[in-house]
Amino acid sequence: MLKKRHSRQGVTDYFYDTTGRITACRNEAYLDSWQYDAAANLLDRRQGETAQAGAGSVVPFNRITSYRGLHYRYDEYGRVVEKRGRNGTQHYRWDAEHRLTEVAVIRGSTVRRYGYVYDAPGRRVEKHELDAEGKPYNRTTFLWDG
Repeated sequence: MLKKRHSRQGVTDYFYDTTGRITACRNEAYLDSWQYDAAANLLDRRQGETAQAGAGSVVPFNRITSYRGLHYRYDEYGRVVEKRGRNGTQHYRWDAEHRLTEVAVIRGSTVRRYGYVYDAPGRRVEKHELDAEGKPYNRTTFLWDG
């Protein structure tokens, strides 16, 4: 994506390096940029039109802990296990193959849970909501060609 038009936020432009990694996004309200090392690990995040290289938030262990009012927690494998913001909290569960298996979205007293199913090669083949007993409903199936 190079450009996004939004009715309230206006136009946002996206910039990438030659390997396809996002390096900046800009609209009328903000400019955010990212810097990577040779192994594609995120090193630095900067916000604001006047940000100088290296003057942003250092990203230890390639894990952003806070960004635009969202706060992230990670497990020992570097997987996001929690994302908190003013609109609620999301909890993430992963299997032994490091595949996302469940997301719980908590907004006030409302909890919505989603489950994910994978085929033998590890491709996601289903997303569904989970009821209070953990039973799936409202399924979305993904089909793969090849």
